[in-house]
Amino acid sequence: MRKLALLLTLIITTAFTPSAHAIPPTLSVAPDHIGGYQRSLFPTWLDVLHDGCTARKEVLRQEAVIAPSIGSNCWLTGGEWIDPYSGIKMTRIGSIQIDHLVPLADVWRSGGYAWTAAEREYYANDIYDPRTLIAVSGSLNEQKSDSDIANWQPPGGYMAGCNYVKDWIAVKLRYSLTVDPAENVYLQTQIKACKITDIKVTVLPGFGNPAAPKINLKKKSPIKK
Repeated sequence: MRKLALLLTLIITTAFTPSAHAIPPTLSVAPDHIGGYQRSLFPTWLDVLHDGCTARKEVLRQEAVIAPSIGSNCWLTGGEWIDPYSGIKMTRIGSIQIDHLVPLADVWRSGGYAWTAAEREYYANDIYDPRTLIAVSGSLNEQKSDSDIANWQPPGGYMAGCNYVKDWIAVKLRYSLTVDPAENVYLQTQIKACKITDIKVTVLPGFGNPAAPKINLKKKSPIKK
């Protein structure tokens, strides 16, 4: 399997002490795995912090520029958000969707097909790295659908251009996911154009990384901003 040399000095933190070669700072290039994907294989919006708020509501609380009021059963009212894909102000909670930066179907194609059920659930509700799940405009999220970065990029907002590239790479590295050949070409071009030299990412053990021990998915980390 070929490797995509990212031309990066990666700053990697881990939940264990790796050997010198435990986590190479590269992404593997491989054809997409075709077939078998079902949305139901990635259960979403679980109460991972056991505080009465689902992962969706945790993301809304994290990313609000004006905090919403929190009622019983974590009912959110009010609040204000800025769509990172357009820069437009969002105030209607019902029109906001929580996007998996690397779409679930692409995760499946890129290695998630081999994950355990617990690993798929962890990714689908990963509120511990703010790059994995983001609050976005419903219309742009539907436009993006399950496209990878070579086929769709945000038209505006904070995530337009290089920030989307850096965050895409970070999530792929965090979960030891592969990139397909077209994705590889696009990323190599953008890494040079954006002059990306470092990315901070916590690479999770397990998730298809044979050099690392399995993570205890029942033990949740404190939420991080």
